[in-house]
Amino acid sequence: MKRIITSILIICFSLGGCKDGAQVPPKMEAQQTKQPLLDLFAKPKLTTEKAKLEEALILKAIADDPSAQIALANIYENDNQQKRALFWYQQAVEHGGIDEENAILKFSLQKLAQSKDPKDIFMWTKYAAEHGDISAQEKTMEYYRRGQKVKKNLIEAEKWLSKLISHEAKKPTFKLVELQLDTINSNREKNIPSAIALAKKLAESGSVDAAYFLGWLHQFGSLLDKDITKAIYWYKKAAELADIRAYRSLAWIYHSHYSDNKAAAHWYEKSANLEDQVSQFNLAVLYHLGKGVDKDLKTAAQLYEKAAYTGHNSARINLANMYANGIGVSKNKELAEQYYNGYQHINLATEKKQSQLNIEPNIDYIKISIADLDLSTQNFYTLHERLGIYSHSIDISKLPVLEDNSVILLFVNIPTLGYYSVSKGTKSSLYQRTLINDVTINNFRAGNF
Repeated sequence: MKRIITSILIICFSLGGCKDGAQVPPKMEAQQTKQPLLDLFAKPKLTTEKAKLEEALILKAIADDPSAQIALANIYENDNQQKRALFWYQQAVEHGGIDEENAILKFSLQKLAQSKDPKDIFMWTKYAAEHGDISAQEKTMEYYRRGQKVKKNLIEAEKWLSKLISHEAKKPTFKLVELQLDTINSNREKNIPSAIALAKKLAESGSVDAAYFLGWLHQFGSLLDKDITKAIYWYKKAAELADIRAYRSLAWIYHSHYSDNKAAAHWYEKSANLEDQVSQFNLAVLYHLGKGVDKDLKTAAQLYEKAAYTGHNSARINLANMYANGIGVSKNKELAEQYYNGYQHINLATEKKQSQLNIEPNIDYIKISIADLDLSTQNFYTLHERLGIYSHSIDISKLPVLEDNSVILLFVNIPTLGYYSVSKGTKSSLYQRTLINDVTINNFRAGNF
């Protein structure tokens, strides 16, 4: 009892508590002067079951029982009393016990949620990573890779990549394939055969990402031999699992490689029904021209409208022209003008409001400000993908400049895998890969500016 009373007098909830500024991880923190806990008992007699439980846990927690400290912290966390929760998580960390690692992790994630300063965010992310949080490990790797919130250090980035690979290897998923093929992996070249073998095994077992990935590799001859028949095989594996990317890729292959617009329409319809704007536009073009399907201008207009609503640029111009001329819809000058105004003049060939009646491949648009660039010299922008299977550059010095002093970059057939970065440079320095404003683009889609 004497120990409990003494503890009550020297331990606090730290209600003014954990400092808001940068801190070191809990075990490195200097012990602070504690204010008394007498206020805990200077209140009316506790009557509710929750209050009684809280009182019982307090008595155990101030007697240095880690399990009670964690339980008490959980109560305060659920009640959104974050400073009290943090205090008891820290006490559990300092006093050890079977849940020490969990307490450390809880503490660091709580601090991360409250941090705003980049240095604090990095510190607590890394601390959570060191105590087993997988998401934090990925973020720590990316921070080191990109030099964001911390000085760029590819050696440290690879160290965290190795930890992630070791974790994923325990129960392999497609994530392991991505990690093995990561461009910072010094063993990447050696890992390619095993990564591809794992992708095939996962694809045959029902991994939609693995199946799509193998289809893409065969379609474009990246890492694997270019083989359209094999690309179709793997895309159909992914299509069996209702993958929009696979539907769209199959449609494009049948249209561009075999001139089979009936098959193309079949696959575009599947992805169009799942609200894919590229597929909606392409299916509309087929109905507009009567290729692979019976010509149906009303259906074409309806599909253009759906694609235009979600931002598809070519759908806007086609629909504008249909309303302007009363084709497939009732003539309506106001709607025509509305769609004309929403149209982005992204290349010289379409500045005169010409309808776009060609099937589009998978096109992704990126809008980049050029306010600080001198277009009198060659300026290249390059898209890089984390797995090192995609790289494409555009000379923006010849692109039309929009009213807001920006240009639109078009990249074709980008696989929606991993992370993308946009880099700039001249033709001779293209591969220096100077990152622009830490831009990372993941799974971006056409027309969504």
